[in-house]
Amino acid sequence: MSESFQSLIEQFLRGWAAFNPTSAFREGWREYAGQIPSSNIGRIKNNIYFLELMRKNLKQFPYESLSETDKLEYLLFENKIENDLFDLNILKSYQTNPLSYTGPAFIFDYLIKKYAPLNQRIRELAIHLEQLPEYYNQAKNNLVKEKIAPELIEMTTLMMDGMVSFLDGLNEELEVLENEQQDQILEETRNLVLENAANANKALKDFSQFLKESLSIAKASFRLGKEKYLGMLQASERVDNISIEKLLRVCQENLEHNLKEFEDAAKKIDSNKSSDELIKEIKNDYPKKETLIQDTQNMLETAKEYCRNIVTVPSEIMPKVIITPKPFRPFAFAAMDTPGALEKVATDSYYYITPPEDDWSEEQQKEWLQVFNYKGLMDITVHEAFPGHYLHFLHNQKSEFIMSKLFGAYHFWEGYALHVEEAMWEAGFNSGDYRYRMAQLLETLLRNVRMIVSIKLHTTEDYSVEEGTELFMKYAYLGRKPAETEAKRGTYDPGYLNYCLGKLMIEKLKRDYLEENNNEVTDKNFYNKLLSYGAPPIPIIRKFMLKNESKHGEIL
Repeated sequence: MSESFQSLIEQFLRGWAAFNPTSAFREGWREYAGQIPSSNIGRIKNNIYFLELMRKNLKQFPYESLSETDKLEYLLFENKIENDLFDLNILKSYQTNPLSYTGPAFIFDYLIKKYAPLNQRIRELAIHLEQLPEYYNQAKNNLVKEKIAPELIEMTTLMMDGMVSFLDGLNEELEVLENEQQDQILEETRNLVLENAANANKALKDFSQFLKESLSIAKASFRLGKEKYLGMLQASERVDNISIEKLLRVCQENLEHNLKEFEDAAKKIDSNKSSDELIKEIKNDYPKKETLIQDTQNMLETAKEYCRNIVTVPSEIMPKVIITPKPFRPFAFAAMDTPGALEKVATDSYYYITPPEDDWSEEQQKEWLQVFNYKGLMDITVHEAFPGHYLHFLHNQKSEFIMSKLFGAYHFWEGYALHVEEAMWEAGFNSGDYRYRMAQLLETLLRNVRMIVSIKLHTTEDYSVEEGTELFMKYAYLGRKPAETEAKRGTYDPGYLNYCLGKLMIEKLKRDYLEENNNEVTDKNFYNKLLSYGAPPIPIIRKFMLKNESKHGEIL
C-alpha cells in the first residue's frame, strides 16, 4: 500500500473514531473507553463535513493507478463514506429515527470484556454514564416529532425501558461480576458508578417518556419508498442497477425451491404425516436444562471437524460456550460474541446460550427448551460457529484489508452464515437426517420471508404488518406471536432482507467462479478465497474474484 494512501486511511479511521468513540471502543480501541459520541447538532454537521472532505481527498487517488490491494481498500473506503452520508444527508436519522440514539445506552462491553482490571473498567463506565444525560437531552432537541414513525418509537422505548430495568439492578450486577471474574471493585469506584448510573437512568426514563408523549404527533410513515430503499441498498451494500421486481422475483423463486426441498424432506421422513406434525416432533426432541451447555459444546466440536471439508479452519482456539450473561438475555437465546476487529487484549470469544430461568413454570421451561431442539440447535451452531460467524471471524482477523475488517457488509456477515448452512448439507453433513434438513430449511425459509416482507413493506403504499405476519405463518411455520414480531421488525430494520440477499449473491458468485474455472476448483478453494477478503460487499468482491465480471451479468 502506498504511504500516502495508507496515511489517508489512517486519517479517516482516527476521524471516524473521534466522531464514533463508542463504536471504536467496541472494535477494540480501548483508549476510547469512557467516551461517547456527541449528539450536538453542530458536531453532527462537522461529521458530515469530515466525510465529504474524506470523499474529496479519496478522489485525488486515480483508481486505475492503484495496486490490487489498494483498489479494494479504495472501494471499501468509498462504501463506508457513502453509507454514512446516506444516513446523515438522505435518511437524516438524527432527526427522524430515535433508534439511532440507543447505542451509548448499551454498556455491556465494560462489564463483560476483560480488557482491563474490573475496577478500571467500572471507573471508565462511570465516566461513560456521566455523559448520558446531556447526550439524551440533545437527542430530544434533534428529533423532529412529526418526522418520526410510531413503529420506531415503539422499538426504541422497548429498548430504553429494558436498559432502565438493567441499570436499576446495577449494584447486584457488580457483585455478580466480582464473584465471576474474581476481581474487586473499590468502594469509591462503586459509589461513583452507582451515582452516575442513577442520573443516567433518569435520562433514559425521560427520553423514553419524551418518545411516548410524542406518539400523538409522530405520524410519519415507516416506509422508505422505492427510491430510498434502492438508495439504502446502493449506499450500504453496493447493490445497484437492479430493480425491486428482480429482487422480489429471485427471492420468490428461491422460496419456492426451498419449500419444495422442505416438503420432500418431510415425505422422506413419513409421507403420512403433515409438516406441522413433523415440526412438532422435531421440537419435542430437546436437551435437558442441565445438559444444554455441554450438548452445545459437543455440537460445536462436531461442526468444527466436519466443516474442514469445505473451508480451512485457521485456528484451533474454540469459542467458550457459556450461559448468556444477564444483560444480553432479553435480546438473544443463542449468539456468538467475538472480539472487535482491533482488539488486542480481550480476545476470548463466547457462544452464548440462554437456558430457561429457574423461576419459570415447568410449561414455560419446556416451551423455551423446544427452541433448542437437537436438530435446530445443530443448525444454529453451524450458523453461529462453524463454518458460520466464528470461523468467518477467524478469517477476518487474518485479512489484510482494514476497511473490510472494520466495516463489513451486513449482507456478507449474515448471508455467508446462512449460506454455509446449506453448503454443509450439500457437503454431506448429517446426510440422510431429514429432520435436520427440515430444521435447517426452516431457518432459510424464515430469511426468504424477511426479504419479501422488507421489500413489500418499504416499496409499496399499502402492504401491512398483518399481511407480513400471515406470510411468516404460512411459509416460515411461525406461530402468530413470533410471526407478528418478525413482521414488525421489518418496519424498523428494512435491512433484514440482507440475510437472504447476501446468501443469494454468494450463491451466484460461487456459480460464476466455478464456471470461470471450469469447475476444476473445489468448494474449499472458493470459500478460502472468499473469506480472505474479510466481509466486503459481494458486488465489490466480484471485481476481484472473477476474471471477467461483466460476462456473468447481474449479481443475482
